[in-house]
Amino acid sequence: MNRKLLFLFVVVMYCFPFRSSAQMIDSMMKVYAARFPQEKLYLQFDKKAYNPGERIWYKAYLFSGFDPSPFSKNLYTELYDAYGNLILRNTSPLVESTSVGSFDLPSSFDGTRIVAAR
Repeated sequence: MNRKLLFLFVVVMYCFPFRSSAQMIDSMMKVYAARFPQEKLYLQFDKKAYNPGERIWYKAYLFSGFDPSPFSKNLYTELYDAYGNLILRNTSPLVESTSVGSFDLPSSFDGTRIVAAR
């Protein structure tokens, strides 16, 4: 009888804290997701590679989950060279979670082609 009571006590003490903490973590994750929604940006380029003096055209799609994102109003884009130096910066409005823009590559660029992200 004493061993059965001890076994039951151990099982109850083992299961009870995990159940309450799991519910607390789940509710905290929901609060965090509601307060700080994550957005994902998808970029579409007109070509795969660019040479100096060419114009890079792009279109951006911003999503929050599976739906267009209603949160951000501007798209900030930057173009860096292979060494991490900022070449160009652009700001464009997001209309219905999409934006279009372009970068004019300087003709004095060092001759290395820029390859668009895949």
